[in-house]
Amino acid sequence: MHGLIHVIFKSFIVTDFGQEIWDQVLAKCGLEDDSPIMKMQQYPDDLTLAAVGAACAVLNVDVDTALGLFGRFFVRYLAANGWTRMLLSLGSTLEDLLVNLNGLHSNLERDFRTAIFPQFQVTHLDDGGLELHYTSARCFPALVEGVLLQLSKMVFQCKVELRETERKKNSVKWFVKDLGAMDQDDIEEAVTEEKVIEAHPWTFSFQLFHAAMSSAFTCQCDTDKLAKGEMDFGSIKEAAVQPADASANKIRTRSQSPAPDGLSICMSLAKKLDKEYSFLAGPRAALDRLTNEQRLDLARQIFRGITADQVATTWPEVDNFTVESKAFWDANQRLFEYFDWSQCRYTSDGVVARKAPLRFASHSWSVPERWAELMGDSCNYADVKATELCIIAKDLALDFFGDHEQWQKVEFWIDKCCIGQESPELVELSVLLIEEFLQLSDGLVVLLNWTYLTRLWCVYEWACFLAYHDPSDIIVCAEPFYRKATEPLFLDAVRNFRVANCQCFDPRDRSVLIGKVAEYYRSTKDFEEFLQFTVIACMSRCLTGWASRSPTAIEAWARLAEELEFEDLAAELWMVDPSVWRNEIIEHMGDEGANASFDMHGAMLEQRDEWFNARIAPMVRLKRDTSMFSNVRHGLNVRKTTVGLGDSSLSEC
Repeated sequence: MHGLIHVIFKSFIVTDFGQEIWDQVLAKCGLEDDSPIMKMQQYPDDLTLAAVGAACAVLNVDVDTALGLFGRFFVRYLAANGWTRMLLSLGSTLEDLLVNLNGLHSNLERDFRTAIFPQFQVTHLDDGGLELHYTSARCFPALVEGVLLQLSKMVFQCKVELRETERKKNSVKWFVKDLGAMDQDDIEEAVTEEKVIEAHPWTFSFQLFHAAMSSAFTCQCDTDKLAKGEMDFGSIKEAAVQPADASANKIRTRSQSPAPDGLSICMSLAKKLDKEYSFLAGPRAALDRLTNEQRLDLARQIFRGITADQVATTWPEVDNFTVESKAFWDANQRLFEYFDWSQCRYTSDGVVARKAPLRFASHSWSVPERWAELMGDSCNYADVKATELCIIAKDLALDFFGDHEQWQKVEFWIDKCCIGQESPELVELSVLLIEEFLQLSDGLVVLLNWTYLTRLWCVYEWACFLAYHDPSDIIVCAEPFYRKATEPLFLDAVRNFRVANCQCFDPRDRSVLIGKVAEYYRSTKDFEEFLQFTVIACMSRCLTGWASRSPTAIEAWARLAEELEFEDLAAELWMVDPSVWRNEIIEHMGDEGANASFDMHGAMLEQRDEWFNARIAPMVRLKRDTSMFSNVRHGLNVRKTTVGLGDSSLSEC
């Protein structure tokens, strides 16, 4: 488990029982001091649980009692370190928080692929109470009880009745009822409990918390030994001094390739087209004289990609991400050097230079409105995007290489580093060839937050991509932004989408989108309905992981499809039940620990894609065909077949 778990556990013992008790725990573990087990790194799981067992022995309490107390303390610790607002961002009531925890755990499973995080199912009862059904491969009900009781007290300031009604091997059910607000004395007591905990001396970041919680639920040790008091304390000292995983601190190397000069490319093009033609009229005038095949061939010459390891990272490694890479995701940071990070996708002969998938990354650089209010102060927008791209890179690597550990080789097109900012001519040329870049990309990755559909260029990229590519080639990543509080914003963004409402930095850019809509689609209304239809379809695919834990996750999108009169799509969304897939996969995995290396997330992706490709993608294709001009669809299909062929007329530019 992660060292942060040890830090919190020590704080629990020292705060509630005293330093002397902690010293006795260390002595029982064979340690003279705790420094070897307090580093921010991963430790063997047996070490952590052995330390818990030692504490139980010293305190003379059973494991359930200890875990219940630790669960309560854990919430107090989060509050003392400034995490109350983050917890509140998961829901304004205990019920909302429990529903959102399913989404959080679903997202964690995407990153920690062999982990099975707890599942919470909330059912309303006739008497006004709730039935909370907790399921976990590593079932710690006492810990959950402690957390829930303290959350109610410290975060939501309400009294709660929590009564266990059923217990099985890997699941527990409780009756939960909100008994109303606490009185002033109880509130003051909760505040006092928070103050007696010493805040951590360094920044208690979201990514560190993420890594610690993830390590807890990927635990591969024998928890039965802990319950029976059979842990091997003698092995702790040896395990504590083992070095951390070297991969967590690896030095990133940045490969560089010569950056083409934008003016020289443009001048070479001008000479090939007409010896007497001057490029001083600008790239737009030159491109207007090209055939579609010539535009595509020109795009190959300046189409670039950046490897995932330079702009993406796993959650445990966020703190080890280079300063340059962290700054890259800052919306206001624009450096010429970023262009050197990327590499040409094609050789001078028009052949793909590297055998790796390349996806066009579509996203909004600006932090979404109300971010801190809805996501919490400790949740950093740049970190979320960098880690989300890493998860997607793992999925693509598994599909392409058969090994998600090769995710660093996956490439993305990102404007900041794939368009040469130092050359005005190259910037203009690249912007004019965005449609060709989308055509050359293997797929589209959309980091979709609740403001994405208000950004003109984001909508343009979506519209152009689906004109050339199959809907199965678009990956919508909304999970890290999707919570109970943000769900209405997502739904309203789709419900109220209008081309006229799209925002852009330069008002002149609006004509680009309007012109493309007029060129491809039968009417603006047809385009707007097509976009609404495709977003609902792709969001349903995106949210299947969450829906596997909470069946109601897709229901809101089924209702929106009905509201917008997409009856066939709505019918499919009402019928799908990803929880069936999840239960079948877990059953296949067998008993706890028997398939520790089984890729839970990969298996869910297979089920999701099989359903989407068979049931949803055909509807998207049909909607596209009826929304676009028939002659345009035919022309685009012809152009699509030329992507892998090229045109030799410009090969020397």
